[in-house]
Amino acid sequence: MAEATAKPNTIEPMTDDQLVSFCEEELGKSIGGNAGADSDADIATPLDYYLGRRPALSANRARDKQSSRYVSHDVMDGVESTVEEIMPVFGSGDIGFFEPMGQEDEQKAQSESDIVNYLFMEEYDGFTVLQTALKDALLNRNCSAKVFWDERTEVTYESFEDVPAPALMNLLTPQSENEQIELVSQDITQQANPEAQAALQGIQAQGGPQSPEDMAAAQALGDKAVDKFNITIKKMTKKGRPVIECIPPERVKVKSGHSSLYLHDCDFVADEMLVTESELIEMGFDPAVVAELGDYNADVIDGSRSRESQERDYTSSHRSMREIKVYDIYCRIDYDGDGIAERRRVLMSDDGTLLENEPFNSVSIIGGAIRLMPHKYKGISLYERLKDIQDAKTPVMRSIIDGVQLASNPRLGVITGKANIDDILTSRTGGLVRMERQDAVFEFPTPQIPQGSYAFLEFMDGVRRDRGGGSIDMSDQVNQMKGNAGDMGLERIMSGMELGSALLARNLGETFIRGIFLEMHNVLRENYPQGQQIQAKVGGRWISTVPSEWRKRTKVTIQVGASLAERARQSVALSEVIQEQEKLMQINSIMYDEGRHYAAMSDRAKLRGIRAPEKYFVDPQTPEGQKKSQFKQQMTKIAKEKEEAAQAKLVEAQDILSKAEALKAKAANDGNIVKQQNEQLKTQVDTLQIQLDSIKDDAELNFKYRKHADDLALRLTELQMEHNKPSKPAFEENEDAAE
Repeated sequence: MAEATAKPNTIEPMTDDQLVSFCEEELGKSIGGNAGADSDADIATPLDYYLGRRPALSANRARDKQSSRYVSHDVMDGVESTVEEIMPVFGSGDIGFFEPMGQEDEQKAQSESDIVNYLFMEEYDGFTVLQTALKDALLNRNCSAKVFWDERTEVTYESFEDVPAPALMNLLTPQSENEQIELVSQDITQQANPEAQAALQGIQAQGGPQSPEDMAAAQALGDKAVDKFNITIKKMTKKGRPVIECIPPERVKVKSGHSSLYLHDCDFVADEMLVTESELIEMGFDPAVVAELGDYNADVIDGSRSRESQERDYTSSHRSMREIKVYDIYCRIDYDGDGIAERRRVLMSDDGTLLENEPFNSVSIIGGAIRLMPHKYKGISLYERLKDIQDAKTPVMRSIIDGVQLASNPRLGVITGKANIDDILTSRTGGLVRMERQDAVFEFPTPQIPQGSYAFLEFMDGVRRDRGGGSIDMSDQVNQMKGNAGDMGLERIMSGMELGSALLARNLGETFIRGIFLEMHNVLRENYPQGQQIQAKVGGRWISTVPSEWRKRTKVTIQVGASLAERARQSVALSEVIQEQEKLMQINSIMYDEGRHYAAMSDRAKLRGIRAPEKYFVDPQTPEGQKKSQFKQQMTKIAKEKEEAAQAKLVEAQDILSKAEALKAKAANDGNIVKQQNEQLKTQVDTLQIQLDSIKDDAELNFKYRKHADDLALRLTELQMEHNKPSKPAFEENEDAAE
């Protein structure tokens, strides 16, 4: 069996002319180009509806030159109310977070997320970029941005006076690789004095100045011994920086048939730009080549796609500021002839001059939309949903206004020759009208404004709310519902209204913001100077990182903030979490963590509109927080040692107290015995006292008896002696008792 022979490769590398021809062909049939089925044939029409210019009623078309020209602003009302509802969700904190590729990558992913968030929102005015993109998407179906590394030559002029000749070399020497210095003008102001030169050489031959006076003299001679000049120098410094630019959707050209909002995998994407000749030279292009590029002249198609209400003159009185149309193209094509299409960046002018052609790893143009159309690059705009409502309401409003004006100034009939026409035509308050007959002037019946007109307008407003989302006329709806629903019912209705706006914000975040973050990370990683750091203060702490050492990342989580009502609910929930954390802290639970406590308080502050909560709380992860944590640990250790010492003393005191209690108990026992003995003695004393008292009572009675007997015996004796009569037996007994 014969061996199969390999077919030789017949693909040849492309020439520059073939590349330009390919790009011109793709531009012609691209979405947004001149012949695409989905091209924006008239980009000015949505702006006219937004600004209230359409549907217009010109004086030539109007039957009555004085009729109303009123235009209903439904498109503007819908766009502005949607922007007011959505934009606050992008100002409540960080938006994007790069996903780590492993446990060891978490800290790096977090620092890179912090840096990109900071650069996007603070350095490059991300809030304005997002608001512009949101309005573009609401009016023109899509929004676009461009993230790229911009290298330009910055030119500055500096003048110096009386520069000594030795110092000229220092001023004309570049201080960095990206700097070039040219001498523009040089005027001599002082010529070297030969006598001063000779005297200075003599001083140097003698070993230099020997005293302070000699030093001063040498300095004076040195100033006269050199030439001096007035010079002007031109510094050309090549500087690079990342740029985030929100570009009009009509500038973006996308390959016909592209079926996704994401442009990173699109085969052909271009940005149609108008730049000046000076800007091209600043970007590093050869001035001779730039001078040969043709001027930009707006054609009919460009005029219809212009955002200007009137045609603009693009010519300039000076050649350096003349405008040139160029295309910044990101295409996938087999340029080198290896059979595999690779991504390239091509910069070419409108007249087909190739300015730049280089391999490229990504697409700098980002696309997005707020309402997605399945399998289409173009989305759905709010203008398309509200345009016919504005068309329908405008003539009805005009008829109502005309009817009111007619009722205020009705039509009059006049009998010819019976009234003064000049008096009738001169309408003034209290004015006189001269007439020959009372009925010479009469008023035609004025038709009443149909009440159905107001019902129709109310119906169309309801349709506008349904199409435009709950954010339109939200305040009026809330006022109407307050009397028909309680607090809980009103909250549920408001939550339902916010769902539509939340979906729009989510769509914008997942398409537009996601692309910006990924491309911003890629631009910094590939173009930032090797080894140079980016420093930023984020969340109260300084972050330093080296973009050239970053890893390529393809996953980013977009965190779209909540609406005002949702943030209020989340704030209440976080307050309850903080209360539980404080309870865990009080009982010293292992479930408590200072870092999580700070995170909860920081998130609550952000939900309440405080963008920098680190001004009021100390993050435990920052050096300040760690220093305070160490101090707290030291104080806790000291307090613990004091507590242990106090506990030891307490134990010792309790031991002494227990001994004292034992002695007290013994004393109390002994006291009870003594008390019992005292009670017994007291009882005995009382018994003895009773006996003594009884004895005492008997002694007194006996004493009284004997005293009475003695008195009686004495009396009888006295009587016996007086009468010399014998005593009675009682007397004798008393006498014996007395004896």
